[in-house]
Amino acid sequence: MTNIITLDGPSSSGKGTIAKELSKNLNFFHLESGLLYRTLAKFLIDKGIDEDEIDAETIASLDLSCLIDTNKRRLVSNKKIYTSEVSLTTSKIATLKVVRDFILSFQRSLGVRYNLIADGRDMGTVVFTDAKLKIYVDAPLAIRAERRYNQLKDIEKNVNLAQVFNDLANRDQRDSSRTIAPLVVPLGAVIIDTSIMSVEQSVTRILLEYKKDS
Repeated sequence: MTNIITLDGPSSSGKGTIAKELSKNLNFFHLESGLLYRTLAKFLIDKGIDEDEIDAETIASLDLSCLIDTNKRRLVSNKKIYTSEVSLTTSKIATLKVVRDFILSFQRSLGVRYNLIADGRDMGTVVFTDAKLKIYVDAPLAIRAERRYNQLKDIEKNVNLAQVFNDLANRDQRDSSRTIAPLVVPLGAVIIDTSIMSVEQSVTRILLEYKKDS
């Protein structure tokens, strides 16, 4: 039986950064759920496939196993999947059952093979409901928008903070109101507010919670 710590929360809450530090500290595999959805979104964009044209056969042609970096105990990433276009497409396809079922199967296969730090939006509520420890990472929308803006301005030209704020607000609405696996606080989760806690403080708090039950 593997050990799994889940980190759920909205976009740009800081869960990914915290998850990376936790994975280094515990030598666990870092499963970044958003990276999988973004990779699939980029694949569909490059193929010219709209979300209403997606079917199981199309998705199955994407081999997610190539993203596994066993040496570094993480998934392989690149800047091309962090554009505004990919973010918008990701938000749309994440509402589709055929997409979530495909990625769910892959995520659970990793949970069988590795001790995991799993971050996403439904890690503790759907994917790994029996996780050893569940965390919910959050921060006010204005702070998350500024973080996202600072990330995007190094990737895209003409990025606008007000537009980033609106995009995040819309993403929050879609994530929390979708029928399939909405973003909610997992039952029994420890809540981390990254507007008042640094990455180091957040990691320390989570490690204390993890070791408490070890």
